[in-house]
Amino acid sequence: MGYLQRVTKNYSKLCSSAEGTSWDYVILTACDEHQKSFYQMQINLRLRGNFLPPSSSYHVVADPPSSPNCKAGRRVGSGGATVHALEDLMNVHGPKNCSYEDKLSWLGEQTILLIHSGGYASRNPNLTCKGKTFAPFVMSVDDSPSDFVELMEVPTVFDVKMSLLAPISNNIKEMMSEFRPHNKLNGGVFVAAGDVVDIFNTFECFHLQNNSNNNNNNKKYGYKGGVAALGHLSPFDYAELHGTFIIESSETHKQFGMMDCASFCHKYKKTELLELEATGDKAARAKGASCIVDSDFFLPTDSVILPLLRLLHLNSALPSPGKTVRQLLLNENGVAEFDVWGDVLSVCGKKSAALKKEKNVIKFFLTNPDQGPFATPPALQVYLPPDSSSQFFHIGTMIEYQRYVSTGFSFSNTTNTQQTQTLIRGSDVIGATLPNKCGGAILGSFIRGAVNISGGSIVEFSNILTPTSAQSSIGANSIVSQVYYTSETMPLLVPPNTLLVSIMLWDWDRLVKGGAPVTTSCFVGLNDDLKSLTTLCGEEWRNVKQFFNGWWWGGKGEGEGDDSLFNKELWGVFNSPKASVAFALSQLWQVKGDAKTSRQYFAMSGPPLRYTSIQQALLAKSASRIGARHSPLRGSSLIKWTLKRVRAPRPFPNGGSLSPPKEFSVELPARLILSGGWTDCMPMAVVKSGGVLNLAVLVEKEKPCQATAGPATDVGCLTFVSWDLEVTRMYRNWDELYEDVLKQDNSGLIKLVNHDSPVCIMASVVMLLFDNNYKARLGIASTTANDEQSPFPSFTLTQKSLLPKGSGLGGSSILALANLRAVCGYVAAFSNSDTMELNFDQEMDLILGVEQILGTGGGWQDQVGGGCSGIKHTTRDDKTGNFLIRKINLCNFKLEFFNSRLICINTSRKRLAKHVLENIVDSFCYSGVAVGIINELMENAERMYAAFVQLEEAKNDQEGNGAEIALRKIGDELNFYKKCCVRLQGKGFLPDDIAWVVEMMERDCYGVNLMGAGNGGFLVGIMKPQASREAILKNIEGAGSKTSELKFTLTEIEAFD
Repeated sequence: MGYLQRVTKNYSKLCSSAEGTSWDYVILTACDEHQKSFYQMQINLRLRGNFLPPSSSYHVVADPPSSPNCKAGRRVGSGGATVHALEDLMNVHGPKNCSYEDKLSWLGEQTILLIHSGGYASRNPNLTCKGKTFAPFVMSVDDSPSDFVELMEVPTVFDVKMSLLAPISNNIKEMMSEFRPHNKLNGGVFVAAGDVVDIFNTFECFHLQNNSNNNNNNKKYGYKGGVAALGHLSPFDYAELHGTFIIESSETHKQFGMMDCASFCHKYKKTELLELEATGDKAARAKGASCIVDSDFFLPTDSVILPLLRLLHLNSALPSPGKTVRQLLLNENGVAEFDVWGDVLSVCGKKSAALKKEKNVIKFFLTNPDQGPFATPPALQVYLPPDSSSQFFHIGTMIEYQRYVSTGFSFSNTTNTQQTQTLIRGSDVIGATLPNKCGGAILGSFIRGAVNISGGSIVEFSNILTPTSAQSSIGANSIVSQVYYTSETMPLLVPPNTLLVSIMLWDWDRLVKGGAPVTTSCFVGLNDDLKSLTTLCGEEWRNVKQFFNGWWWGGKGEGEGDDSLFNKELWGVFNSPKASVAFALSQLWQVKGDAKTSRQYFAMSGPPLRYTSIQQALLAKSASRIGARHSPLRGSSLIKWTLKRVRAPRPFPNGGSLSPPKEFSVELPARLILSGGWTDCMPMAVVKSGGVLNLAVLVEKEKPCQATAGPATDVGCLTFVSWDLEVTRMYRNWDELYEDVLKQDNSGLIKLVNHDSPVCIMASVVMLLFDNNYKARLGIASTTANDEQSPFPSFTLTQKSLLPKGSGLGGSSILALANLRAVCGYVAAFSNSDTMELNFDQEMDLILGVEQILGTGGGWQDQVGGGCSGIKHTTRDDKTGNFLIRKINLCNFKLEFFNSRLICINTSRKRLAKHVLENIVDSFCYSGVAVGIINELMENAERMYAAFVQLEEAKNDQEGNGAEIALRKIGDELNFYKKCCVRLQGKGFLPDDIAWVVEMMERDCYGVNLMGAGNGGFLVGIMKPQASREAILKNIEGAGSKTSELKFTLTEIEAFD
């Protein structure tokens, strides 16, 4: 299994650098626009975190919508989806204002990976929203985690396929260049199924010598210029539901490698396959009664893709039987379905015309090859990897999913659930009782309290906080997915062999008004058939359907007909995710015959707003809420994700010693945030690009965040000096530094830099700059970066902050940036080394890493606000993660006008950023309320930017009122920002005493808000024309007992550029 390490190492290099080659384009198809939005979010998340190769371009396309005139919907099939996706790619990324043939020529030069999502996954309700493509795939090899966990904290089918197929992209490019050295159209499309994974040494795929029938033009690869597929050995009962390759008789002596095929049989019966000798001979295959079944395949552009696109694009009538190709595709239900596996591969190979089991269009092309897309059938070959080093996984039923995930997709055929440890990935678990070597998985979940998780069970993307007085229980072989459950009295009880899943929705009735977040939760047995209505959790439907017309709920339980568990309206819709789970559990325990437990859960939930089906829920699913639920959890997962973007540490020059006589000093301003706050914080900024408008400000005429790097006070020593705290610390090695500043995280899983340490900011900056083993020391990496310890740096770093702690003016992040720039400037200036040069994006990401290892969880807007002067709107590029800054260039007159109307009052109370942020993160990830507000805050920042542009463009005279109108709009947006903050935090943001002060200030201001995370810090307002700072302060001080615990002082601030 050593090749897996090579695969993941190769892929990690591709992801962390724009160098190297991979697919020109990666296309991912989705079943509808909602799923497309979720997929795009997942791709952007990976690009921003360096988990996808930036050298490739990514394109997500939704399948054509269902036809309203067709009951069964418009099932385009994999071929229709392929054609639709390629044409969409040409329209979006191809040349413009040109002929269709010119677009085809462009397409012919591209090497494309196309992954089909696999539809709604209607047999797997926990995967219906995200599709099987993003199903978790955490693999173990010989009971040890594989390197796939390095791709993401919770790798998915998509991540594993991308890493495994990366070597194939280069092999295909080399293969096609050698086969057609003088043809520009040497690209092709590698079509991959999103619900299967072939684990094998992909470096050798399409790269092995073919020992017989070598084509003189391509001796190295044995490639014949047609379809080249990947195959795996499977029994006949599996082959009957898929496609099977019939090997040429001259190739049956081969055990593995590239083989020529006579034909391809799509969904043939076992008896038919035996007649065609589908075992392909070779004693090992014959004895095992297995055959070579399809998974993924490569279609060359010039001989397959372009003829196919031309045929379907022209849509001309064929001479006989006088129908168009699209008409030939219609089945008896009037549904157009075109299948790559069945309709394209079936006409390939030397003996394809001899096959008689084909549908409409295939039969016509086989009997009339001159009218089909191919004048002669393209060659068909299959690559079969060595059986000893390969494994095939297909995510089909819930039982398959439960078995694969709970055993870590074990590579060993002998491994079973009795030999497998519980897999914990991307999760924070305290207090739970886990099975001992009985299988199971906890993925992307937050669990607190006494929770007994039985063997073979899966908890994924859930938040479970249960009472200490009673033990929660998740029965054996159960799946709890996307569930948010908290209770101080009632434990979470899930019986064995049960799936409990929550689906996040937008309320259709209020969608025009912004879409209130609602949730439905449902349950089924792992052995239930969702496409029928025969059993529910192992109970006969006819025996339990009366419970769905129970006296305390009004579900629609009667009626059979075409009803199924998938489309029947059985599940309650609630504003509260917790209530939806409680209601589903009340139904579940009624079905199980436990009326007492059922009533206890119903007492928690009450009746639902309405009822829905799983099918209806899919149409109303919220991609943004589902994306938030699948974002990295706060804690070790989020820290790892953030640090992936931080530039690797560099050794301190001259072996750690640098003693020039000069110093390097940096002074930076504070920042005021006027709109868009919280959108820059993690994990909100992982799922969204964020959007903030802030400005750099002087405080009392000074830049308050200052740092100086200079020579060491003692040879070999690193000295930190906090000038304002009057603290000096000296260290002689890494061990001393880490021992002094580290503390254990609350989870006990990792260590953090102690935020209460007076030198915590300086220590964090130095760690990330110079120690290549800091991740191992923090416990977020299992091994050190290399065997050699990084040289310990020797210099003196002094920091000075003129801001009070907890001011809400971005002090800690900007002070960290000042330290960073001072150290980098010092080293660069006096060592003749450019290794410490960081660009702006690298600086911002490193300070974001500092915030994470300090445990504060802050975002990027503070360092952007202080690190870039002026008034600006900032967001991040969806794909690269680079910062996009739009500055407002106010002339001196406008800047003075704006500054004259700013008021800043210190409340003397420290804000509580960390705990407030944790609550907002939980709301964003689980309740869904914050998701909509985060979107509103980003829009708020855009409107604020527009108001400043209006101020910038207003006439420069005292008589005109354009500037005053613009200032009023700025105040309005500042008020809107305040309202969003209050909706996010309530009185946690504006306590009663400060809320009263805000109300007082609003009499004389267009807008007022509290800076930072709330509860305290600085109040900032935009004053009306006749107001004065002193008069406003006097009114506040006259409040008396209402603000007795607060001491208010005016602070002079001014924006500058």
